[in-house]
Amino acid sequence: MFVLRKFVSAFIDHPKLLVGLVHGPCIGIAFTTMALYDVVYASDQATFHAPFTSLGLTPEGTSSYSFPKVMGPAKANEVLLLGKKLSAAEALECGFVTEVFPADTFEVETKRRLELLPKLAPISLKESKILIRSLDQAKLHKVNDLECKRLIGMWQGDECLSAAAKFLSRK
Repeated sequence: MFVLRKFVSAFIDHPKLLVGLVHGPCIGIAFTTMALYDVVYASDQATFHAPFTSLGLTPEGTSSYSFPKVMGPAKANEVLLLGKKLSAAEALECGFVTEVFPADTFEVETKRRLELLPKLAPISLKESKILIRSLDQAKLHKVNDLECKRLIGMWQGDECLSAAAKFLSRK
């Protein structure tokens, strides 16, 4: 569990701008840690899914805190508790992604935006990110610790083992 805790902590503490590009399915920890990114661009073919309860697991990647904060409690509960898969349009609507592009122009559009980043004042960018993240940073680490502890118990439980066996027996 130390590896997962450290992995998520790297996103929480990352000092530089984190930009996510999603051009297809974004599932599990890839989805949950995306709430820790500063900017997320998606193609209209992107989907976002956290199937925890169907796998006998609990949220990770600070999603139990960050999703309600970003999406609002109702949408976060639908995603985390009911396993609702979000389309790119739904993710944009609830504030999870910054912008959605048509799949056929995704690479060109995101490249154009990424090329603007080096033109930003680096110290200003870094200091601004510190200010934005500072109020939540300790809370995010606490949530990460709590989620990791819960996952240890879940991984050893019957629900998770049953879901894993069911998955492995699929043809």
